[in-house]
Amino acid sequence: MDGITVVDLTNFLMARSTTQIVGDMGADVIKPEDGRAAVTKLIRQADVLIYNRRPQVIV
Repeated sequence: MDGITVVDLTNFLMARSTTQIVGDMGADVIKPEDGRAAVTKLIRQADVLIYNRRPQVIV
C-alpha cells in the first residue's frame, strides 16, 4: 500500500481501527485538524477517504 494516501475523518472506534490497519499496511494516513478549505484540498488529492460522521458534518 505504499504511496496510497488516506484521509481519516473518523471519530468512532471501528473506523479508527480501519485507518490503523491500513496505516500498518503502509498507507499514509492523514487525520486533518484544520479548517474546511484545507480538508477539502486533502480530500481531492487523496486516494481514499474514510468518513463516519453525519452527512451534514464535513469537518
